[in-house]
Amino acid sequence: MKNHLVETLTACIAELLFQMEYADEQAINSDFSLKLMEFIGAELQGLDEQSISEFIAILTRIASKEGNGTRKKYLEDFAENFGLND
Repeated sequence: MKNHLVETLTACIAELLFQMEYADEQAINSDFSLKLMEFIGAELQGLDEQSISEFIAILTRIASKEGNGTRKKYLEDFAENFGLND
């Protein structure tokens, strides 16, 4: 159950951030979007190493199944873009 929850939440976070990144500026205020992305990035960076590794592994699995090239690239670059590979 826990694993399914973590995978579902990871997918939701990634999709939310993807949609915010690629949303038309009329759909989502860019300042709001940036603040939310920075907050989520900081929270993710605060996770312990094992949790970050699990999060990245889930993103990698999701990316491997993704058919949309833009979304796939976003997922593949997620960890680096949000400072999780440090």
